Amino acid sequence: MHKYENLTPIFIGGTGRSGTTVLSQFIGSNDHAVKIPVESRFIIDKDGLIDLYAALSNNYSMDQGRMAIRAFEEKVSKQMSNPYKAPYLGWNRSGLIKSSTLTKSLKILISNLALGTFEGLDFHSPDKFSYKHYLRRTFSPLNRVLSKLSYLTKGERMSVLDNSIEKETLRETIFIPKYFQDRQELLQYLKAFVLDVFTNVIEQDGVTKAWCEDTPGNILNIAFLQKLFPNGKYIHVMRHPVGVVHSMEQMVWAPKNLEQRCDLLSELYKRLIDIHEKYKFHNNYFFVKLEDLAGEEKKNELSKFLELDETKYSGSISIDTNKMNYYLDKMEKSDMEYASDRLKFAIDFFDY
Repeated sequence: MHKYENLTPIFIGGTGRSGTTVLSQFIGSNDHAVKIPVESRFIIDKDGLIDLYAALSNNYSMDQGRMAIRAFEEKVSKQMSNPYKAPYLGWNRSGLIKSSTLTKSLKILISNLALGTFEGLDFHSPDKFSYKHYLRRTFSPLNRVLSKLSYLTKGERMSVLDNSIEKETLRETIFIPKYFQDRQELLQYLKAFVLDVFTNVIEQDGVTKAWCEDTPGNILNIAFLQKLFPNGKYIHVMRHPVGVVHSMEQMVWAPKNLEQRCDLLSELYKRLIDIHEKYKFHNNYFFVKLEDLAGEEKKNELSKFLELDETKYSGSISIDTNKMNYYLDKMEKSDMEYASDRLKFAIDFFDY
C-alpha cells in the first residue's frame, strides 16, 4: 500500500477553457489540499495509463501488451522530459518530479507489468528495412530468372538479395507482457506510479488531506479514473458554451474557424451530457457552473463535497464573473447568435 493512498484525489474536468485551472487553483489554496502544478495527462492521454490498463486486461494480446508498455515507456522517459516538442510542448516535468525519481518509478512499474524482455524483430515497429524491400521489388524479375537457373545448375535457389527476414541482423528489446486476471492488482501498480509521480508535490504540505488535478479530459474518462481511484472526488465544471467558444479562438489546439469550434464543442457536449446523466447521482461526482462559483454558497457546497474546511482557503484566488463573461462585450453579435443556436441543446440541458 502506497503511503499516500489514503489521501483524497480530486479530479477536475470539462471541455477546456471552462474553468478547470482556476477551480484547481482555488481548491489548492485550501490549507489541507495541494494542486498538482501541471496537467498530468499521462494518466488519460493516448498511450497513457488508460491504454496500458486496457492492453493488459480486457484487450490483452502479446502484441497489444508489449506495444502498450513500450509506448508508455517512451511517453514517460522521452516525451515527458521534452517540453520543446509535442505532445508535452510547454509541459514542465521538473516542477512535478525529478528525472532520476521518474526513471526509478518507471522501472519499478514496468518490472511489475512485464515478465522480462527478449531481443527480436518486432513486426509492429515502423519498417526498418524499407530500402531493402524496395530493392527486392526492383530486382524481382531478375530474381525469378536467377532462381530458376541456379536451381537447374546447382540444385539450390539464389537471389540478388536474401528474402529471408529472419536473417536480418537488427534486433529490438521486446517486452513479455503479463495478463492481469486480477484487475485490482494491475490498478494498484498503476495507482502507485501516479502517487510516486505526485509525491514531491504532496510532501510540500505537511497537513495535506487531498490533492487536486485538472486535466480537462478527466470527466470524459471518469469510468477509468474511478477504477484507479475509487476514493476520489470528481468535479465536472461547466462554463457558458458561448463563452467557451469565444475563449477557444486564441488556443493553438482549437480551430480558428467559429463553425469548426462549434462542431468540436457540440460533440464534446454530447459526450459530457451522457456522462452527467450517468453519474449525476453518484456521491463522488459534483457538477458545478463556473459562474455559480463566484458566490459563497456554491463554494461552501463544493467544500462540503470535498470534505474541506471552507474557512481554510487563502483568498488569493478570485473567481470573477467579469473575467469569465468578457465574451459578452468582445464577441460579434452575429457570432454570438450563431454559437448560441448551434449549442442550444447544451445551453438548455445545463440550464443556462
